[in-house]
Amino acid sequence: MPSKKCPKCNSLWSERDYFCGLCGARLVVMREEAEEVVEEKPDSAPRRALMWLLETFPGLVQIKVVLASIAIFVLALISFALALLMLGFQVYVTACFIGAGGVILYWTGLSWIMYGYVCSPIEAMTEFRSRHWIVLVMATVIPASVFLFVAKLAADARMAGAG
Repeated sequence: MPSKKCPKCNSLWSERDYFCGLCGARLVVMREEAEEVVEEKPDSAPRRALMWLLETFPGLVQIKVVLASIAIFVLALISFALALLMLGFQVYVTACFIGAGGVILYWTGLSWIMYGYVCSPIEAMTEFRSRHWIVLVMATVIPASVFLFVAKLAADARMAGAG
């Protein structure tokens, strides 16, 4: 079976591989740029869905990226819990800064999964395509809405307890 070197890490990969097994680089995009490309068409809806998932989140196949992202997500959850605690104490400015730090941590972990490497979120986001930005916005707006709803409930409960 013919093989080529990955342009990012120089490891060998098969013509049929979609991602580099060592660094997680998207080889499908790199093969499209090669001259001797033979277009592979997915044959079923589940295969197309799996390919979309792997192309959008190549970090899911990299164990180091997944573990690092989980650690960052835990830190983000701790930040959000601290922000809620600060809101309970009516320390709003501190809660905003802690919550913003939690958002940055959350974006960092998510960008690692969508980029396939542990790096700065700015570096990862420079490589994003439109689908990555859509996923990032949706993955931010939905949890932020839940967070704001929970914060409102906490504030209402505090006001009811004070009244």
